Amino acid sequence: MNRITVIGAGALGMLFAVKLASAVPNMELVVRRAEQKHLLMSEGVSLTEAGAWPDGSKKMVKIFPKISLMNEEDCSKAAWEGCTHWIVLAVKQTAITMDLAHTVQQRMGPHSWVICLQNGIGHVETLEKFIPAKRILLAVTTEAALKHSETEAEHTGRGRTWIGSASPHYNEGAEDAQKNG
Repeated sequence: MNRITVIGAGALGMLFAVKLASAVPNMELVVRRAEQKHLLMSEGVSLTEAGAWPDGSKKMVKIFPKISLMNEEDCSKAAWEGCTHWIVLAVKQTAITMDLAHTVQQRMGPHSWVICLQNGIGHVETLEKFIPAKRILLAVTTEAALKHSETEAEHTGRGRTWIGSASPHYNEGAEDAQKNG
C-alpha cells in the first residue's frame, strides 16, 4: 500500500493532490496557515479541468483529503510502518529552508521518498542536511495549473511529469516513482 503527502497547497500542490488522490486513497495535504487548513477541511480541494468535455465545458473534481498544518506532528506514522510513503514537495524553491527540511525529515519513515517539484537550485543541498540523498527525487513537469482561491485550482495545461534521482548513485526510488506515478 502507498501513502502520499503533498506539502504545499498552491496551484501545483492542489493539482497533484487531486490527481494522486484518485490513485491512492491515503492522501494528506499539508499547508502552512491554519486559515487555509480550516477552509480546505470544510470546502475540500476543488480542481477544474478546462475543456474537459467535448463541448468545451469544464469538469470539476472535489476531494476531502486529510489536511494538516506544517508543524503538526504526524500521529499516524506508526500505522504506516512498512508502507511506501511519497512526500511531494510542492512549495516554492525559496520556501525550502532548514526548518522545512527538518519538518519533512520528521514526517519520514524508513520507506519514505521526497519528490521535489521546485525550479531553481540550492534546495537539494538544504534537504540533504536532514534527508539522505538516496531518498530525494527530482521532478520535472509540463503540467500547468492556476490557483483561483485557497481551495480551488484549475488544470490549465496537460503535460507529463518525469521523476529522477537527485543523486546519480541511487535510482531505486526514481524507478518506483516513475512506474507507479
